[in-house]
Amino acid sequence: REVATVARNSVTGQSGAVVLLPAGTVAPPDAPTNLFAAPHPATASEPYVAINLSWSNGDLLRTRTYELERRPAGEPAWTAIALVPPAMSTSHQDTTVAPATLYEYRVRAVGVAGPGPWSIPASATSPATALDTAPPSVTLLTPAQGAIVSGLISVSAQATDNIGVASLEIRYWNQYLGQEITLGSVSQAGSLTVNLETSGLTPASYSLRAFAQDAVGNWSVAEIQVQVTAPPTIVRVTSIALTGKTQGSRATITGTVSVKDTLGAAVGGASVTTRWTLPNGSTRTSTVVTDTTGRATFSVSSVRGTYTLTVVSVKKAGVVFDAAGSVLSKSIRK
Repeated sequence: REVATVARNSVTGQSGAVVLLPAGTVAPPDAPTNLFAAPHPATASEPYVAINLSWSNGDLLRTRTYELERRPAGEPAWTAIALVPPAMSTSHQDTTVAPATLYEYRVRAVGVAGPGPWSIPASATSPATALDTAPPSVTLLTPAQGAIVSGLISVSAQATDNIGVASLEIRYWNQYLGQEITLGSVSQAGSLTVNLETSGLTPASYSLRAFAQDAVGNWSVAEIQVQVTAPPTIVRVTSIALTGKTQGSRATITGTVSVKDTLGAAVGGASVTTRWTLPNGSTRTSTVVTDTTGRATFSVSSVRGTYTLTVVSVKKAGVVFDAAGSVLSKSIRK
């Protein structure tokens, strides 16, 4: 029968757990149990490859430390592995493994009476890839370097990596705010497209940046400059008014075209081109510049019947004609 107790050395003052036997020497500790081995791939927080080992203490009272051995699977000889203190720890991380190698491990407890029996072996294959030190490659695809942009623009980036892209992010530097602003990000993917609304930005040169990172924290950045300009004014034909007079078999038709911007302000100095379609099927085209009230007036005379006035185009430097949002045609019969 064994008795567990606490003993104290009256000379040194040291104390600790002891096992008292009725007779004879102390037996070596029993073998550890539940030895488990698992591969450890490199990560951003732990950028190295290893095999993680853990086991259970089979004889706590008689164990003072452990011995661990390893061998490549199928090899006859075992090699001792130095354990990292503390001596009573029941885990170890083997960071000396070669890539893609199947290893067998065994562990035994050591006590006052010497080492006990070896545990049942456990095996694991080390990660196939050694420590990754290569950063991803990243490119900004659109817009082009030095592009002149305005309004809503699309920004796209592409990244590749020898192992895999963990994250891709697109940002821009606003020098007036002193901030780098994130436009969008994606995980576990190598492509990303985001939108940037430049209408609220002060016209100037801005830096667009794409950041790519892999699983172990290697990263790279691509940067381009774009020139933001004030967006063009959008103009529309808001109305077409037709009036007519007749005299005998003939009619004179007058058409007034009104041009305004998106805020409802009159647009003067715009060249408005229209096409009259006459009752006999013939057409006449003319161009008139809008006055300060944003109006352009057109007139035509021919036989009585149906007249149609159609706006062909509106042109002015620094403006864009929104044909889809405009009144483009109107008819009158006289």
